[in-house]
Amino acid sequence: MKLLIVTLLLVSFGCQKKNNTAEEALHNFVDLHVGKVIKKEKMASLVTGKLLEQLEGLPTEDFEQLVDMSNIKKGSVKIITKSCSEVKCTLTYTISYDTMSDNKKVFETEVRKIAEIELVEDEWLISDVSNVKTYHDSLEPINPLE
Repeated sequence: MKLLIVTLLLVSFGCQKKNNTAEEALHNFVDLHVGKVIKKEKMASLVTGKLLEQLEGLPTEDFEQLVDMSNIKKGSVKIITKSCSEVKCTLTYTISYDTMSDNKKVFETEVRKIAEIELVEDEWLISDVSNVKTYHDSLEPINPLE
């Protein structure tokens, strides 16, 4: 019986995704919310510092509007530069994605960002993300009167 309990505990802890590297933390953070609607608590488990403070200060309604990316289809994440110490990393990366409307691609977007990632209790967490440059390519004519 004790062996069964120990085995179940090991399996449950083994299935939890832990960010062992700064790159894993970044990819998990992007994968978590691009193309989905997520819960505030789940996002809070991946962030720390300035980003966590902003997240906790955001009313739930505003958070839900901000992170509703259900019309986004993720393309790729490419890390461009990496500068790390033992407890902090700064990654410059691009993320490309498509904006969908009625199962039709209407925009292609590429965003260059800088993420600050810190080691907190043996796990890498996102502490800040800032946009550097955004490029949108509209695949349909834009009507400014709409």
